[in-house]
Amino acid sequence: MRYPLLLTNLMMKPVMLYPDDIGVVYRNEGGHYFRFTWKQWYERTCQLAHMLAGPLAMKPGRPGEPGDRIATMALNHHRHLELCYASTCIGAVAHPINVRLSRDHIAYTVNHAEDSVVFVDDVFMPLLELVWDRIKDTVKKVVYMSDKPGLPRTQVEPICEYEELLKEQPKTYEWPNLDENTSAVLYYTTGTTGLPKGVMFTHRQLYLQAIHLAPHDALWSTTAESPEQPGVVVYMASIPLFHIHAWSAPWRRVFSGLLRLWDD
Repeated sequence: MRYPLLLTNLMMKPVMLYPDDIGVVYRNEGGHYFRFTWKQWYERTCQLAHMLAGPLAMKPGRPGEPGDRIATMALNHHRHLELCYASTCIGAVAHPINVRLSRDHIAYTVNHAEDSVVFVDDVFMPLLELVWDRIKDTVKKVVYMSDKPGLPRTQVEPICEYEELLKEQPKTYEWPNLDENTSAVLYYTTGTTGLPKGVMFTHRQLYLQAIHLAPHDALWSTTAESPEQPGVVVYMASIPLFHIHAWSAPWRRVFSGLLRLWDD
Protein backbone atom coordinates (compact mmCIF):
# COMPACT_ATOMS: atom_id res chain seq x y z
CA MET A 1 0.00 0.00 0.00
CA ARG A 2 1.41 3.38 -0.98
CA TYR A 3 0.85 6.02 1.69
CA PRO A 4 0.86 9.62 0.42
CA LEU A 5 3.47 11.67 2.26
CA LEU A 6 1.52 14.89 2.67
CA LEU A 7 1.84 17.73 5.16
CA THR A 8 -1.89 17.31 5.74
CA ASN A 9 -1.15 14.05 7.55
CA LEU A 10 1.37 15.77 9.85
CA MET A 11 -1.24 18.40 10.69
CA MET A 12 -3.92 15.85 11.56
CA LYS A 13 -1.92 13.78 14.06
CA PRO A 14 -2.19 15.99 17.19
CA VAL A 15 -5.77 16.92 16.25
CA MET A 16 -6.78 13.25 16.32
CA LEU A 17 -4.74 12.21 19.38
CA TYR A 18 -5.22 15.11 21.81
CA PRO A 19 -7.57 17.72 20.35
CA ASP A 20 -8.31 19.39 23.70
CA ASP A 21 -4.69 19.86 24.79
CA ILE A 22 -3.21 23.35 24.54
CA GLY A 23 -1.06 23.14 21.43
CA VAL A 24 -0.22 26.70 20.38
CA VAL A 25 0.56 29.66 22.63
CA TYR A 26 1.48 33.10 21.35
CA ARG A 27 2.46 36.15 23.37
CA ASN A 28 2.33 39.46 21.56
CA GLU A 29 4.54 42.47 22.15
CA GLY A 30 2.04 43.86 24.65
CA GLY A 31 2.38 40.75 26.82
CA HIS A 32 -1.07 39.36 26.00
CA TYR A 33 -1.29 35.58 25.56
CA PHE A 34 -3.31 33.71 22.96
CA ARG A 35 -3.82 30.01 23.73
CA PHE A 36 -5.32 27.47 21.34
CA THR A 37 -6.04 23.79 21.72
CA TRP A 38 -5.03 21.65 18.76
CA LYS A 39 -8.70 21.49 17.78
CA GLN A 40 -9.11 25.27 17.93
CA TRP A 41 -5.94 25.81 15.91
CA TYR A 42 -7.08 23.25 13.36
CA GLU A 43 -10.49 24.91 13.01
CA ARG A 44 -8.83 28.25 12.33
CA THR A 45 -6.57 26.57 9.76
CA CYS A 46 -9.66 25.12 8.06
CA GLN A 47 -11.25 28.57 7.99
CA LEU A 48 -8.07 29.96 6.43
CA ALA A 49 -8.09 27.22 3.80
CA HIS A 50 -11.63 28.26 2.84
CA MET A 51 -10.47 31.87 2.68
CA LEU A 52 -7.56 30.99 0.40
CA ALA A 53 -9.53 28.75 -1.93
CA GLY A 54 -12.65 30.94 -1.91
CA PRO A 55 -12.41 34.74 -1.61
CA LEU A 56 -8.70 34.85 -2.46
CA ALA A 57 -9.07 32.28 -5.30
CA MET A 58 -5.68 30.60 -4.78
CA LYS A 59 -5.15 27.77 -7.26
CA PRO A 60 -3.51 24.44 -6.36
CA GLY A 61 -0.61 22.94 -8.25
CA ARG A 62 0.53 19.50 -9.31
CA PRO A 63 3.91 17.86 -9.90
CA GLY A 64 5.92 20.05 -12.22
CA GLU A 65 3.37 22.89 -12.06
CA PRO A 66 3.51 24.76 -8.73
CA GLY A 67 0.31 26.29 -7.42
CA ASP A 68 -0.18 29.97 -6.61
CA ARG A 69 2.50 31.41 -4.37
CA ILE A 70 1.29 32.75 -1.02
CA ALA A 71 3.81 35.06 0.62
CA THR A 72 4.11 36.04 4.27
CA MET A 73 5.87 38.96 5.94
CA ALA A 74 5.31 38.19 9.59
CA LEU A 75 6.71 37.30 12.98
CA ASN A 76 6.35 33.81 14.45
CA HIS A 77 2.76 33.81 15.68
CA HIS A 78 -0.32 31.61 15.50
CA ARG A 79 -1.56 33.19 12.26
CA HIS A 80 1.75 32.46 10.57
CA LEU A 81 1.53 28.83 11.71
CA GLU A 82 -2.02 28.62 10.33
CA LEU A 83 -0.68 29.88 7.00
CA CYS A 84 2.07 27.25 6.94
CA TYR A 85 -0.51 24.48 6.74
CA ALA A 86 -3.49 26.09 5.01
CA SER A 87 -1.32 27.34 2.12
CA THR A 88 0.46 24.05 1.51
CA CYS A 89 -2.40 21.66 2.22
CA ILE A 90 -4.71 23.22 -0.36
CA GLY A 91 -1.96 22.65 -2.93
CA ALA A 92 -0.54 26.17 -3.12
CA VAL A 93 3.05 27.18 -2.30
CA ALA A 94 4.03 28.96 0.92
CA HIS A 95 6.70 31.64 0.48
CA PRO A 96 7.91 33.14 3.78
CA ILE A 97 9.70 36.33 2.75
CA ASN A 98 13.05 37.01 4.36
CA VAL A 99 12.36 40.43 5.86
CA ARG A 100 16.05 40.90 6.67
CA LEU A 101 16.98 41.15 3.02
CA SER A 102 17.60 44.52 1.41
CA ARG A 103 14.54 46.23 -0.06
CA ASP A 104 15.87 45.52 -3.54
CA HIS A 105 16.15 41.81 -2.80
CA ILE A 106 12.75 41.65 -1.07
CA ALA A 107 11.14 43.18 -4.14
CA TYR A 108 13.11 40.84 -6.38
CA THR A 109 12.02 37.68 -4.53
CA VAL A 110 8.35 38.70 -4.56
CA ASN A 111 8.42 39.41 -8.29
CA HIS A 112 10.55 36.38 -9.13
CA ALA A 113 8.26 34.09 -7.10
CA GLU A 114 5.22 35.72 -8.72
CA ASP A 115 3.49 35.91 -5.35
CA SER A 116 -0.25 36.23 -5.84
CA VAL A 117 -1.03 37.41 -2.33
CA VAL A 118 1.01 38.74 0.59
CA PHE A 119 -0.04 38.20 4.21
CA VAL A 120 1.58 40.91 6.32
CA ASP A 121 1.35 41.63 10.03
CA ASP A 122 1.34 45.04 11.67
CA VAL A 123 5.05 44.86 12.49
CA PHE A 124 6.13 44.54 8.86
CA MET A 125 3.43 46.66 7.25
CA PRO A 126 5.81 49.67 7.06
CA LEU A 127 8.36 47.52 5.24
CA LEU A 128 5.75 46.35 2.74
CA GLU A 129 4.81 49.97 2.09
CA LEU A 130 8.44 50.80 1.29
CA VAL A 131 8.61 48.18 -1.47
CA TRP A 132 4.98 48.34 -2.61
CA ASP A 133 5.57 50.39 -5.75
CA ARG A 134 8.03 47.72 -6.95
CA ILE A 135 5.76 44.73 -6.39
CA LYS A 136 2.20 46.04 -6.88
CA ASP A 137 2.08 44.82 -10.49
CA THR A 138 2.78 41.25 -9.27
CA VAL A 139 0.82 41.01 -6.01
CA LYS A 140 -2.93 40.90 -6.55
CA LYS A 141 -4.09 41.13 -2.92
CA VAL A 142 -2.74 41.91 0.55
CA VAL A 143 -4.13 40.48 3.79
CA TYR A 144 -3.39 42.42 6.98
CA MET A 145 -2.84 40.53 10.26
CA SER A 146 -3.04 42.19 13.66
CA ASP A 147 -4.27 41.58 17.19
CA LYS A 148 -6.14 44.89 16.92
CA PRO A 149 -9.26 45.20 14.75
CA GLY A 150 -9.36 47.43 11.72
CA LEU A 151 -7.11 48.27 8.78
CA PRO A 152 -4.26 50.77 8.79
CA ARG A 153 -4.11 53.89 6.66
CA THR A 154 -1.98 52.81 3.75
CA GLN A 155 -1.30 53.24 0.06
CA VAL A 156 -1.34 49.45 -0.31
CA GLU A 157 -4.46 48.18 -2.07
CA PRO A 158 -6.46 46.07 -2.37
CA ILE A 159 -6.08 45.13 1.28
CA CYS A 160 -8.36 43.13 3.59
CA GLU A 161 -8.36 42.09 7.23
CA TYR A 162 -7.35 38.55 8.22
CA GLU A 163 -9.68 38.04 11.16
CA GLU A 164 -12.68 39.58 9.39
CA LEU A 165 -12.31 37.21 6.44
CA LEU A 166 -11.57 34.25 8.70
CA LYS A 167 -14.67 34.46 10.89
CA GLU A 168 -16.96 34.15 7.88
CA GLN A 169 -15.58 30.73 6.92
CA PRO A 170 -16.61 27.17 7.99
CA LYS A 171 -14.52 25.37 10.62
CA THR A 172 -14.15 22.13 8.66
CA TYR A 173 -12.44 21.56 5.33
CA GLU A 174 -12.22 18.71 2.85
CA TRP A 175 -8.50 18.65 2.17
CA PRO A 176 -7.57 17.60 -1.37
CA ASN A 177 -5.78 14.33 -1.97
CA LEU A 178 -2.66 15.92 -3.45
CA ASP A 179 0.16 14.14 -5.19
CA GLU A 180 3.03 13.98 -2.69
CA ASN A 181 5.37 15.45 -5.30
CA THR A 182 3.39 18.69 -5.40
CA SER A 183 5.52 21.73 -4.49
CA ALA A 184 4.72 23.01 -1.01
CA VAL A 185 7.22 25.71 0.00
CA LEU A 186 9.56 28.19 -1.64
CA TYR A 187 12.66 29.66 -0.01
CA TYR A 188 15.31 32.05 -1.31
CA THR A 189 19.01 31.81 -0.63
CA THR A 190 20.99 34.56 1.09
CA GLY A 191 24.69 35.34 1.21
CA THR A 192 25.30 33.97 -2.28
CA THR A 193 26.74 35.69 -5.32
CA GLY A 194 24.29 37.65 -7.43
CA LEU A 195 20.58 37.72 -6.70
CA PRO A 196 18.77 35.35 -4.29
CA LYS A 197 18.00 31.93 -5.76
CA GLY A 198 14.64 30.27 -5.25
CA VAL A 199 14.40 26.66 -4.06
CA MET A 200 11.16 24.67 -3.89
CA PHE A 201 10.45 21.63 -1.73
CA THR A 202 7.64 19.11 -2.18
CA HIS A 203 5.26 17.60 0.36
CA ARG A 204 7.20 14.32 0.17
CA GLN A 205 10.53 15.99 0.91
CA LEU A 206 9.19 17.93 3.90
CA TYR A 207 7.34 14.91 5.26
CA LEU A 208 10.46 12.73 5.13
CA GLN A 209 12.49 15.47 6.80
CA ALA A 210 9.93 15.74 9.61
CA ILE A 211 9.75 12.03 10.40
CA HIS A 212 13.53 11.67 10.28
CA LEU A 213 13.88 14.51 12.81
CA ALA A 214 10.98 13.37 15.00
CA PRO A 215 12.98 10.72 16.92
CA HIS A 216 15.30 13.48 18.08
CA ASP A 217 12.32 15.27 19.60
CA ALA A 218 11.42 12.14 21.57
CA LEU A 219 14.94 11.64 22.96
CA TRP A 220 15.46 14.78 24.99
CA SER A 221 18.16 14.28 27.62
CA THR A 222 17.25 14.86 31.27
CA THR A 223 19.18 16.30 34.18
CA ALA A 224 18.69 16.49 37.92
CA GLU A 225 16.87 19.78 37.39
CA SER A 226 14.48 18.38 34.78
CA PRO A 227 10.73 18.39 35.54
CA GLU A 228 9.00 15.24 36.78
CA GLN A 229 7.51 14.70 33.33
CA PRO A 230 10.52 15.14 31.06
CA GLY A 231 8.51 13.88 28.09
CA VAL A 232 6.35 17.01 28.17
CA VAL A 233 8.41 19.43 26.10
CA VAL A 234 7.58 23.06 25.46
CA TYR A 235 9.12 24.25 22.22
CA MET A 236 9.64 27.95 21.61
CA ALA A 237 10.02 28.78 17.93
CA SER A 238 12.61 31.55 18.11
CA ILE A 239 14.10 30.96 14.66
CA PRO A 240 12.29 33.07 12.02
CA LEU A 241 9.88 31.14 9.82
CA PHE A 242 11.48 32.59 6.71
CA HIS A 243 14.64 30.71 7.70
CA ILE A 244 13.65 27.35 6.18
CA HIS A 245 10.43 27.47 8.23
CA ALA A 246 12.38 27.73 11.48
CA TRP A 247 14.35 24.59 10.64
CA SER A 248 11.19 22.58 9.92
CA ALA A 249 9.48 23.58 13.17
CA PRO A 250 5.89 23.65 11.82
CA TRP A 251 6.23 20.19 10.31
CA ARG A 252 8.28 18.24 12.86
CA ARG A 253 6.96 19.87 16.02
CA VAL A 254 3.29 19.58 15.10
CA PHE A 255 3.83 15.96 14.04
CA SER A 256 5.60 15.25 17.35
CA GLY A 257 2.93 17.13 19.30
CA LEU A 258 5.62 19.28 20.87
CA LEU A 259 4.74 22.70 19.56
CA ARG A 260 3.38 23.95 22.85
CA LEU A 261 4.61 27.50 22.48
CA TRP A 262 4.69 29.75 19.46
CA ASP A 263 6.20 32.97 20.69
CA ASP A 264 7.60 36.09 19.07
